Amino acid sequence: MPRSILLTHVLITLLAGFLTIGVSHAADPVPAEVAKKLLQDGWAKTEAARKFPTYPSLDQPPLKDDSFVLEARWLVLMFQGRDNLALDKVKAFLVKHPTSLDALHAEIWMRMKADDYNTAIELAQNLGKALPQSKPDEKLPPAEAAAVEDVLIFLGHVAGFLEGPANKANDSQRQKFENELLARLSSDQKGIFRDAKQDVLSQFNRLHEAAGGLEQGAKAKAAAAKQDKKAELGKQADDLAKAKAKADADAQKATAEQQKKTDDLKQKGARLLQEWQRLQNDRQLAQNLIKTQEDQIKQLNQQAADPKNPQAQNARISANSAQNQLNTLNAKLNYITGEIFRVEAAHRELEQQGFIGQLQGQSQGQAQMAGQKALDNKAKALANEQRRIDEDRAKQDSQAQALARKAANLNAEALAFTTYDLFPFDNMRRKLLQKLK
Repeated sequence: MPRSILLTHVLITLLAGFLTIGVSHAADPVPAEVAKKLLQDGWAKTEAARKFPTYPSLDQPPLKDDSFVLEARWLVLMFQGRDNLALDKVKAFLVKHPTSLDALHAEIWMRMKADDYNTAIELAQNLGKALPQSKPDEKLPPAEAAAVEDVLIFLGHVAGFLEGPANKANDSQRQKFENELLARLSSDQKGIFRDAKQDVLSQFNRLHEAAGGLEQGAKAKAAAAKQDKKAELGKQADDLAKAKAKADADAQKATAEQQKKTDDLKQKGARLLQEWQRLQNDRQLAQNLIKTQEDQIKQLNQQAADPKNPQAQNARISANSAQNQLNTLNAKLNYITGEIFRVEAAHRELEQQGFIGQLQGQSQGQAQMAGQKALDNKAKALANEQRRIDEDRAKQDSQAQALARKAANLNAEALAFTTYDLFPFDNMRRKLLQKLK
């Protein structure tokens, strides 16, 4: 069987159902084609793409220990966020290529991301030693110089993060690493490293200050929400309730007093009416008696004036006595009439008092209604103010919580290595694909 057909058969057998590749006639095409396929079809975060770098056939010869396949696998696994699996593959790759700048870069980046600073610093020392160096009177080729600059920027980010966000974690080890690295660098390279380190420290300080500002804002909002404004309003509401209770009691008292006055006036009026009726009866009786007495006197006077009447003298005496009785009756009638006028005047006064009392009651009632309305309006205003305070307190609480969340997010962002250094996935993928051509 020809070699090209044999290799193609091996590739299809290993990755059947996942990898469909073209047949190549170059020497040992299988690993290179598989690596290329991983970098193309596996370069995504979909469920289908995630199957590519962990396909069982990749852990079998001849793909298991192939450098291209290992490099493609850890790069794809890192891109998919599967750092634990990627670490296994990058470590296997470094066994074969211990000075690989890209592999060391990748493992350090994942160690820093996982807060494994001791291992990261040890690897950073190795990466610094693996940097190509030019002779004093020579310059590195442009590609190598660019690669060295990328690594120096990355190592500057590592050093800055360890000094700043990592809060001087393993500081003596970091200083040793920096000193050893700086001793190997040219003046220009030292500037690149230090600038990158300072970028991290400056960004960290900005994030830290921004988070601190948000935390202060959250505290201020929380303090504003806790201000006991409702206690004062509660006291006002209590005072208002007492005032309303007093107003109600005063209104009831005034109504009772007004009713008592009305009842008294009615009773007095009834007594006066009875007295007036009695006096009217007495006057009528007196008038009848006077009429009778006058008729009797007239008759007696006629008898006394008759010269032929032998009883004329007796008639005159009786007439005089009757006149005296008439005078008494007239005096009594005058007294009764005066009493009637007095009772009628007293009744008119009672009516006037009742009218005035009615007006006063109406005025007092209107004043009480106005007072009650004012108290009701004040109660509504207090209720609205309490509702506004509740809403404002809820708003302040919500704003405080939002600011606290933002501060927490900023603090978390400030303590994440990935905030300061983005892994160059696309660049490394492009370089590897270029090598696979």
